[in-house]
Amino acid sequence: MSEQDRNRAFAAELEARFGAELDSRERETAAQALGRDAARCRLRPGGLRALFKALDETEPAGRG
Repeated sequence: MSEQDRNRAFAAELEARFGAELDSRERETAAQALGRDAARCRLRPGGLRALFKALDETEPAGRG
């Protein structure tokens, strides 16, 4: 599985387990800052913790 496929699978898991609907104002703000359809949902607090944990467990190249 490629790195891109792993990232997509992880993002899909986060969205399924911790995703919360964006209201129209949040969606507009995200579109202005990041581009159209850039934000699909926002994460509830558990999702943010899961994201930070996964980032902490992933050791960047050249570190360690």
